[in-house]
Amino acid sequence: MTPQDQKFIAFWAPKSRLGRLKYSLYYGALIFGGITLTGSLIFGQFLFDKPITLERVLVGIPIWTITGFFAFGWFQWKPNEDRYQRLINRDSKEDVPGPGAV
Repeated sequence: MTPQDQKFIAFWAPKSRLGRLKYSLYYGALIFGGITLTGSLIFGQFLFDKPITLERVLVGIPIWTITGFFAFGWFQWKPNEDRYQRLINRDSKEDVPGPGAV
């Protein structure tokens, strides 16, 4: 197993234990959605002279929360979890001695 694979296993193991729904809610909706909402408000303020208003915040919250949940959380989970499972299964098979091993 490469050092990169070991780093990925260490990185993904705690996220895998969360499960897909909690991962999507926390990392997708809350983290990604919050950062993107903040960025879009600041971006609009400075580049397009759109003031940060309560209306823009209230419209942006559901948009970026839902976008983050699906785009960052839900759809990112499957490829990462598949890779993690493949690596830990391959690692456990390497540890088991084959037939006829002494």
